[in-house]
Amino acid sequence: MAFHGFCCAPGRASRRGRALSRAVLALLAGLSRAHAAADDATLDPVVVSAARIEQPLGQSLPATTSISRAQIEQDQPADLVELLGREAGIEYARTGGAGSQASIFMRGSNSSQVLVLVDGVPINSVLAGAATLGGLQLDAIDHIEIVRGNLSSLYGSEAIGGVIQLFTRNPAEPGASAHLEAGTGHARGGDVAVASALGTTRIAVSAALHQERAVSALDTGAVAVAPAFGQLGANPDLDGSRGRNASARIVQPLAIGEIGAGAWTSLSDVDYDDAFEGPQAVQHAHAALSAWRVYASIAALRDLKVDLAAGQANERETDASSAPNSFLNGQLAARNRSLSAGSTWRAAPGLVVHAGFERLDQRGGALALDPNALVFTSYTRRVDAGWLGANLRAGSEQVQLNARRDHVSAVGSADTWLAAYGHAWSEHWRSTAQMSTAFRAPSFNDLYYPYFGNPALRPEHARSAEFGLRYEALPVRGSVAVFRTATRDLIVYDPAGQQANNIAAATADGVELAAATVAGHWSVNGNLTCLSARDRASGAPLLRRAGFVGNLGTAWQSGAWRFGGEVSRVRARSDTNVDPPYDTVRLDPYWLARLTGLAHVRRGLDLTLRVENLFNAHYRLASGYNVTPRMVVGGIAWRL
Repeated sequence: MAFHGFCCAPGRASRRGRALSRAVLALLAGLSRAHAAADDATLDPVVVSAARIEQPLGQSLPATTSISRAQIEQDQPADLVELLGREAGIEYARTGGAGSQASIFMRGSNSSQVLVLVDGVPINSVLAGAATLGGLQLDAIDHIEIVRGNLSSLYGSEAIGGVIQLFTRNPAEPGASAHLEAGTGHARGGDVAVASALGTTRIAVSAALHQERAVSALDTGAVAVAPAFGQLGANPDLDGSRGRNASARIVQPLAIGEIGAGAWTSLSDVDYDDAFEGPQAVQHAHAALSAWRVYASIAALRDLKVDLAAGQANERETDASSAPNSFLNGQLAARNRSLSAGSTWRAAPGLVVHAGFERLDQRGGALALDPNALVFTSYTRRVDAGWLGANLRAGSEQVQLNARRDHVSAVGSADTWLAAYGHAWSEHWRSTAQMSTAFRAPSFNDLYYPYFGNPALRPEHARSAEFGLRYEALPVRGSVAVFRTATRDLIVYDPAGQQANNIAAATADGVELAAATVAGHWSVNGNLTCLSARDRASGAPLLRRAGFVGNLGTAWQSGAWRFGGEVSRVRARSDTNVDPPYDTVRLDPYWLARLTGLAHVRRGLDLTLRVENLFNAHYRLASGYNVTPRMVVGGIAWRL
């Protein structure tokens, strides 16, 4: 596999881009000289997403990141999408300001190839294939696990690029908190969370509200015509968003395990613009995304645990436009209902064997699926899957093996596997190697959307390889990963033919570097990703994937004060023009910076401040669409 020559070439990178890459590389190179321990080093968090078993983060073979609730509160991200976009290997696109439609790309994959779970329940829409992330806030989230790379052999379809799992508020830590904030761009928000115990029963609940009206979604200077009305430009009014979210979890420990249940919901109202309906039309979308799960974890024998779970994710959206006889007026609904049974057997010291069965019933429908937009048309399908895995750790050697068979009704069956190996060269250095296969079934929109869908689409199949080197001596961590994913029959939308089609072959080659450390009052973290994601036949780059993305963050904390700053560099990308004839256009490279501040006024009471888009950069995440301008938001947080 040839990974050289596709990014970061000195003749192509800007001077600032080279400076950022040198800074992160220098940080990584210096890790081996860093102090091996610190008084404030924290315990290695336990993760479950990388192998579907509990293991310390430092022992996961697939590249895994864990983001705690404390990190979320300290870094004050604007929302989930922007938080994810600052992680290695992840890019995002957005059609407007806060709450607008957003897409996540992991290691060059399509957004429909990234599986998103909430407490183990998949929330990817069977209609669009991707998860609806634009309006998701972080108030209900306890922690996040991000696993980069192909995990189809553990999770089935949609896990080609990676897995993002959101865990709702944890009832294991009693307490209460509240946060209010306000700022420019008509930003307002607040959240409350309570966790308590009633006897041995643990309960956690949270609720939040956020709103903002900072920018018009479409750039009026970028839209040439509105063909339906023969007028120039788009509606220049500010497009607002209003989001509400809530979660509840209950856990009851048992003598031989535990049982529990949880529910989560996110509601959003978003104004948006459409280039075809003229400068006077107003468009609005109301979306509801929710999930629930009940489970039992039973220690059947001394070394055998049985897990049973049932869950469901629901998505509903209503779109309305003030334009007469608008094609945008419509409704959609989608549902994933899941049932799983699995067992984990500690067969020997260092050896864990796990197996299970899953059933996923999917339903999706919309007015738009009827060519006349008069009848709500829905489709259903069922996915039956069985999986088997083994994790072995013996001395300096570590092995992970996974195999899975999925049968998707009306699509067919697919077998996938993963083989990963790790070797610890010393107490702090470890190398990893991984190979895997994957598949993705076409979404209902891919297959059936009138005029644009293609019932003849074939499922996507992929092969991935990854080599990594990691350094860890808490509080210092660093990693390098080199990866390739080759996809056969990649499903893309062809703007020229206005139809979804299969690409015979596409590849995503890349290098990721990440490092983080703490020294005295300072903490520093950085990552960069070099990527080439292309259609192998034409050589054309896949849309909205940058050849270079770098992020560098630092924070200073002393006593009652904490100040932080982050800077990101994203190189040029290609996109489809927002106007006919929908030719390919260039999205310019950009720099983006933000600042955060936190002051402990007294015990349990904090003041917060964040400045988004510090230098008011004008850039594009999607052709023709504006981004959030500079915003200053302050708040007060209370904790009991």
